[in-house]
Amino acid sequence: MIQGKMHYLPYDDVKFVFVLDYYDLPLKATCRYQGRLCLAVLEDWQADDANYFVYELDWKEKLKYKYLQRKWEFISGTDWSRSEAWIINDRLPKWFTKRLWRFYFDLQRKKINDKRRSG
Repeated sequence: MIQGKMHYLPYDDVKFVFVLDYYDLPLKATCRYQGRLCLAVLEDWQADDANYFVYELDWKEKLKYKYLQRKWEFISGTDWSRSEAWIINDRLPKWFTKRLWRFYFDLQRKKINDKRRSG
């Protein structure tokens, strides 16, 4: 649960860093607000405008969201990252990405099977 201060901003004022959930617009994303890493959550979406609640994050939450961003960028690339220094074609080779995903899902499958056997 997010404990930090909350601000209310229109879509145009939100400077997105990493999109966590998307459906026509970012539903949940990390953003920069007053020089700090924050979490933006879509609150209200009308046909002509969108408004976000922007929550300030503590150090644990910042670490969590930066970890999620780095993990995603390592496996899939920077398609969901937004910054002024956006680098095009910085993806890993396709064969390597497939192996990483296969490894990740094999681990998840193993965890599920271990839980079923023990429970």
